Amino acid sequence: MKLYTIGFTQKSAETFFTQLKQSGVRTLIDTRLNNRSQLSGFAKQSDLRYFLREIGRIDYLHLPQLAPTQDIFDEFKKRKGSWEAYELSFRALMAARKIEEELPPELFDNACLLCSEHKPHHCHRLLVAEYLREKWDGINIEIEHLQPTDPACNADPSHTCEQGNRLPIAEAQYLTGPAQTQTRPTPSVNPPTPGPAAGSPPPEAPGRSRPQCPRCAPAHPHPR
Repeated sequence: MKLYTIGFTQKSAETFFTQLKQSGVRTLIDTRLNNRSQLSGFAKQSDLRYFLREIGRIDYLHLPQLAPTQDIFDEFKKRKGSWEAYELSFRALMAARKIEEELPPELFDNACLLCSEHKPHHCHRLLVAEYLREKWDGINIEIEHLQPTDPACNADPSHTCEQGNRLPIAEAQYLTGPAQTQTRPTPSVNPPTPGPAAGSPPPEAPGRSRPQCPRCAPAHPHPR
């Protein structure tokens, strides 16, 4: 079973509907608590249903039971709560609602979970997809995040860095792959370099280049 997720912000309507259509999505499942906001643009419920049907012959379904409560959402967004606390609260809510029992698995086959967040890493649509995959352990569910312009958004949740951030498969393999495949190029000239200053960390083992996790590096900012 293939289960997609997508966010509608920071992308044009053309990009949004093209991604859905080219991926073969049959049903768009709206996981937002409020899907009628004027700020949603083309993703406002009445417009979205029409566009999906006319552009991609895609069904639309709003399932607010897959959204956090307003209190949980406000604690995370407005009061700047931690992602870890948000995840625990929302997973407990899904368990209390027994969504894995109330909703049939076939409803999610070639479906796409919609929310507003541009990237899935700190969005509840990722938590919904992971929760259902865990609960329906007898069903092989492949999760794909529709965000082709940024491969960092197609992270496999099973790959994490040392800080616990989800990594794309390619980055995870680079960070954890065989040592012999991660070699530095040998320069043609080796000028002398000063030794490490006192108190500096030990130099990295030769023959292995282990870059800093791109989720944690200041040069590659992502939502924390």
